Amino acid sequence: MAESIAVSVMNTLPRHITGKGKAPLVRAVKMATRPSLAKNFFTPIPRHTRGQMPAEQPMDSVLDYRAWAYPISKQFLWSEDGSMRSLLLAELLPVPTQPAGRRVRKTSQSSRIRSRKISSLSCPVDRSTFSTSASLQTSLKPRPHIPLAHQTTSEVELKPSLAKFQDYLQSRAKSKRDLESLQALYETTKDEGAFSSLAPHETLQLANDLANFIDHLCADQVFPEIIKDWGLRMQELLESLPSGSTSAPHDDPFKESLFSRASSYIGDFYKAEEILRKLPPESKKRWSDDLDPYQSAFLSYILSFSRHEDLYHSLHYAFVLRQHYHSSISSNTLFRNMISQSLSILDVFPLASKWNNSAYNRMVNEMILSCNYCKAFDKSLEIIEHQISKSMDVASNLMLRTSQGLALAGNIEGAQRLFDIVPPMETPSYNRVKLVLKSRGGDHVAAESLVAERVGTTASDREISDVLYPLAERGLTKEVEAAFDRYFPIGPHGQRTRKPNIYHYTIFVQAHARKGDVHGIGALLEDMRLCEVEPNIELMTNIISIYRKKGDVVGALNTYQYMRKIGLSLDCVVYTVIIALLASVKDSESATQVYMHAIEDGLIPDDRMTNALMNAYVETGTLKEAVAIFHHLTSLDADLLPPIDTFNTILKGYVLVGAPFRLISKLFFKLQKIGAKPNTYTFSTLVLSATDAGELDIAHGIYEEMKTLENDGQANLISEHVLTILMSAYLNRRKMEKAKEILDEMTERGHPPTPVTYRAIIASYGGRAHWEENMQVAEEFVKKVQLEEYADKNYQKRPSLVHFYGPLIIQYCNKGNITEVERLYSDYLDAGGEPTIVLLEHLLRCYCHTNDVTNVMAVWQIIRELAESETIEDGLKPGKPMETPFARIHFALSMYLDIMSRSGLHAEVASAWSELQRRGFEFDSHNWNHLIVALVRAGQIEHAFEVVESILLPRGRESLEAFDEIRSKDTSEVGAKLDIVNTIKPPTTEPPLRDRKKRAQITDSDKLLRLRQITLVEDDDAIDADFSYPLQILQIISPQWNTWRPHVVVLRTLLVVVLQMQRGYPIRPIKPGEIFTDNVSGSEMTEQDFDTADTMLQTLYTKYPETSMRVRNFQAKEAQRLSPQKFDKIYLRR
Repeated sequence: MAESIAVSVMNTLPRHITGKGKAPLVRAVKMATRPSLAKNFFTPIPRHTRGQMPAEQPMDSVLDYRAWAYPISKQFLWSEDGSMRSLLLAELLPVPTQPAGRRVRKTSQSSRIRSRKISSLSCPVDRSTFSTSASLQTSLKPRPHIPLAHQTTSEVELKPSLAKFQDYLQSRAKSKRDLESLQALYETTKDEGAFSSLAPHETLQLANDLANFIDHLCADQVFPEIIKDWGLRMQELLESLPSGSTSAPHDDPFKESLFSRASSYIGDFYKAEEILRKLPPESKKRWSDDLDPYQSAFLSYILSFSRHEDLYHSLHYAFVLRQHYHSSISSNTLFRNMISQSLSILDVFPLASKWNNSAYNRMVNEMILSCNYCKAFDKSLEIIEHQISKSMDVASNLMLRTSQGLALAGNIEGAQRLFDIVPPMETPSYNRVKLVLKSRGGDHVAAESLVAERVGTTASDREISDVLYPLAERGLTKEVEAAFDRYFPIGPHGQRTRKPNIYHYTIFVQAHARKGDVHGIGALLEDMRLCEVEPNIELMTNIISIYRKKGDVVGALNTYQYMRKIGLSLDCVVYTVIIALLASVKDSESATQVYMHAIEDGLIPDDRMTNALMNAYVETGTLKEAVAIFHHLTSLDADLLPPIDTFNTILKGYVLVGAPFRLISKLFFKLQKIGAKPNTYTFSTLVLSATDAGELDIAHGIYEEMKTLENDGQANLISEHVLTILMSAYLNRRKMEKAKEILDEMTERGHPPTPVTYRAIIASYGGRAHWEENMQVAEEFVKKVQLEEYADKNYQKRPSLVHFYGPLIIQYCNKGNITEVERLYSDYLDAGGEPTIVLLEHLLRCYCHTNDVTNVMAVWQIIRELAESETIEDGLKPGKPMETPFARIHFALSMYLDIMSRSGLHAEVASAWSELQRRGFEFDSHNWNHLIVALVRAGQIEHAFEVVESILLPRGRESLEAFDEIRSKDTSEVGAKLDIVNTIKPPTTEPPLRDRKKRAQITDSDKLLRLRQITLVEDDDAIDADFSYPLQILQIISPQWNTWRPHVVVLRTLLVVVLQMQRGYPIRPIKPGEIFTDNVSGSEMTEQDFDTADTMLQTLYTKYPETSMRVRNFQAKEAQRLSPQKFDKIYLRR
């Protein structure tokens, strides 16, 4: 029977299985239903009453909160001429503290010499599309990032160099790698003589494509030396034209326009101006996106001037020197991007104040219009406030437009501040903005009152949307339904007397999305059918968001398939929601499939979607892929503010890999140095790292600095997440008064306690004196808060039941009180909670402590069923199945192996291990150590040694070999340090450190100091060159480097085995009910067999020399540590 363990295990020794299983998820064990989007989901059903809130997996740390999956910067919401994308974005994203979307200037050795003034302005800019669409000006979309695992040689690589160069010019440069690839293609094409073989008109068209490409570089604030280099290449291309093809400027304005543009790019503005003066302007239409040769040359001149000089000189040329022509390109998207992305907008006004009033006012208006057009409302606000501070007038319509944009983007405080400046007026635009402010500020009563005050008028569709919105934001489905029926009453024949539009229904679904409740969606869809309203992409994306919040991959993908079936054109937001869901369930493989499927469908992922994929890689510890995305989003050599969302994600990766606090703080200051504006998530990471390191005083000092910054005007820095991190740290250190102060501040600031807050408070009762009395108080607290929270109609404040009962169950489990654990678990289920692996693991642990084998087996079966992956027949495409990830049940598996082998049920051990091995489960080091002990208990000594020799020791050697390879490298130069990550293969990565206690143990920098590598990791010059450099080094010299090793209990067990066989006693399997010591069965004198024992010893010494040496070394250490009498008592007198 015991032999079957070895048979089932041996196939796993040479490698680690990564495949996935095919069995469906067993849900029959759940005591409470969790609706999934089944095949009949879209079948109309009657309205359903509100049910219990679904249980969610508890969050082990603040790093798990959902907002990490998304950038905090919102795009423009609910534009007057656009769809109401705000509904789903509001569900996805928290209130922004600082718009992002910027790329960081790559601090290479040469570029660091240059010094540029950076203002505090920041804005979200959507640069994925451009309005210019003409023969001379072509809108360019960025090249998408392709994950490393999918970067293979394709048919494109087989194209001639010229064709590939032409293809590259049709995409906007997104990263430094894009420019390097394009430069290499240019040099290759030139060396092949392909340029000289082109016909004159082909050369001109190629030069025009190159000019458009360079215009985008200018608008994207790329360094002037790069602009100049590409201008020289363009000039070289034009000079290759045959001399006979040259004609006078008036004969070929297109060609002369290209010569003028090339001169502008290289900084020869005198020559560019000379050609420009000779070009006849064909059109001066302000709103024309079809640029003629003159306009194209004029635009290139202005864009180039802003890079070689500065924004002021560029605008001075456009609004003063050439004021009669600037209107022809002022509405051009590149011109607007140039303004909105500039870091020196406020520097323009002191110099421009000397202009005549007409030119100055036109410039101010154009700057505000440009920033608003690019959704950079914060910049517009700064411009307007600057003007007001100088007692200069700003048009009311511009202020109202900016105020509305700020409100829809989430900056309610700034929007209200600006609105208060506008003189009251009775105009539709003023009343519209006033209503939007009340709606987005969450004041439902005030919003409805404003609508009701309109005497003699019926509420418009847009006004109704504004009234419904604050209710939906709070997840108040009943209240939204009542208001919906009030504005769109149902007549006597069951038909609504007024027809709602799709945006009203989308708000209704948004309420369900905020609540995380799928009940009632079917009835809502039936109502839409009766009103003949077709679902749109925003509504369906909100339905996907419901399943994202519930962690239901199957429901989300079924909705996705339904959207494709009804012909909806999917966009980046849909894919971002799905990728974020897959990131939350730690399935980066499927997230990559979704991402690549979007690209195959012709979609260009935007920064949010790409950042969501990066977060999925960080969540699963796939750091090489995460770093590749980080470089894609940040490496362009340009004067842009760093994209704080992307940096937050990579900082999260640092924390999860176990980086010491000293490194995290250095990276934080580096962010500030390069001009980034840390937001609440950046500070959360810093505070969390400080508390992990036990530096509570420093963490509190950071918090005080955040308060200072808020007082200085940086809004929304202090969130419930930061406060919860601090409070939890104080509770863990038993500093109750400090924790109470933080909790009071949380209440005063109006921040609702998070699930982690509740867990920390409840768990703190278990560490005090008078344990039983405190646990009674804790349980009463749970019941009281639960009632209060469910009485509160704000669903955003409601933590799931698992956060209430989990800490109580854990405390009683630690005490071994199985009766109370079972009672609390029953109460949890009765309250509407669903079985979760985390709670069941503690129940399993309690049964293990009491040797209740029957219940252990029953609970293990439930855990297995909950953990099982599920095959989705039509995942992303019909006929292409997709599988959900197998849950991480390593802790439960180790406990199960221990209790089963301890009880002599070796066949159960073999069955469990082999089943998981077939399902592709990746065993961790603890599982392998428990298996070794189980093999010894089963009498399979040789196979126990084989596991050590073939699994644990080789994996442990990977890190040591990487250390030795690093020591052999010359790291005196920065370039050599950066090359390390490309020349040394990192060891197999460990799962991210989500547990706070494990992080606290790992993040001690002494671990790296003992390896004499801390200076390499924290090298300032290398960090200046690549912000992700330390993260790549930490993959090679991981703080978890000593994870894969035989544990002390394993070495002690193997030593007992060797010593017992040296005395002539073969090791036999432990029998059910047998009492044993040190995991080895006792032996009678009659069982002594020197021949058998000696044969086994010689086999072990011969086949497993490294393991045998490790056991002998352990024996020597034990003999030195213990007295001879104590050593004999522990290891020999059995």
